[in-house]
Formats: sequence, structure tokens, C-alpha cells
Amino acid sequence: MSDKMKFSIAVLLICVCAAECAALTGKWRGELNMGYAKLPLVFNFSENNNGETAATMDSPQQNAKGIPLEVTFCDTDSISLTCNLIGASFNGKIHGTTINGTFKQRGFSFPLSLAPEQDLSERRPQTPQPPFHIPNVTRCSYLPTEPNWRAH
Repeated sequence: MSDKMKFSIAVLLICVCAAECAALTGKWRGELNMGYAKLPLVFNFSENNNGETAATMDSPQQNAKGIPLEVTFCDTDSISLTCNLIGASFNGKIHGTTINGTFKQRGFSFPLSLAPEQDLSERRPQTPQPPFHIPNVTRCSYLPTEPNWRAH
């Protein structure tokens, strides 16, 4: 195989890998189970000006947003992130609509599965959506006559 052919194949492979990883965009949510507590984490993936994957992390329960992450490795089936600010890293395997991996921080390791974040209305089903069902309610107009009466 000629050097020109080898170079062309190498460039093609790099483009395919970069394009596949660049497809990793949007918000990906997971819950870090630390045994005694669960901590939701949101990874925000985007494409920077160079066409490379960029990332930040949010910890909504701790009111921390935009924690910068360094994408140390990104391939068609895996991603590695580090955050020197909090001494953490994440290594995960991409399986379609999930990323399964390990979150490490200060010597502790926790499994972490990420999935594309659902819209807030999907995550909070208790938020009423029309049409509203309002049952017939009989109203009571009883007014207590005793001065120490309290509703219980």
C-alpha cells in the first residue's frame, strides 16, 4: 500500500472518529449513588470552534453549574473526562442512548450511567397539563361558633 493511500485512510479514520464523538452533544444526566446519598449530575457536551467535543458539568443539588471539564479522550464508543478543579474524572462507554462508566473523585469510585436529559416537563410529571379534570366537590359553609375552635 502506498504512503498516499495510508495517509488517506488515516485521515478518513480520524474524521470518522471525530464526527462520531462530535455527535455527543446536549445535556446528559445521571445519578451518582454514593451509598448514603444520591447526587444528580448533568454533563453538558458541545462542539467547540475546532469541531472537538467540549464539556462542562452541573451539580444541581449543590447549585454548581458550568464546572469545566477536559475531554482527554473521545472515540466512537468511549469518552474520558477530567476535572482538575474538583479532582474528578469520568471514563465511560457509549452504548447508543446511554453512557455507562465510572466517576472517580479523591480516591473514591462510583458507577455512573448517563442518559440524554429529558425536558423538565417530562421529568416533573406532577406539573399539571391541560385538560384539567376537576371533580364535583360539595362545599361546606359551616362557620364555627366556638371561640377556641381550630381546623385540624
